Amino acid sequence: MATVTRKPRPPQSDEQTREAAIEAVIGKGLTRPGDHPLEAGDTLRQVVLFLPEALLTDVDALVQAMRPRTSRRAWLVEAIREKVERDID
Repeated sequence: MATVTRKPRPPQSDEQTREAAIEAVIGKGLTRPGDHPLEAGDTLRQVVLFLPEALLTDVDALVQAMRPRTSRRAWLVEAIREKVERDID
């Protein structure tokens, strides 16, 4: 019986490696609201947040660069969630 082997792939160039890393970041996206459901008895609370204008401008630039498109609120919630999870560990 004959053995079937695949042709070896050429090594990836730095450009291909960089493009693959970019695609992985783009594909990550933000979590959906259903990914973190509210606990039983937990409710949403409104919070007034004062930010320096320069910081808000930076946040808005990041939000505009997101693909798929997302809202500023969703971006901020995700950023807060990531910070809390990182600091809890």
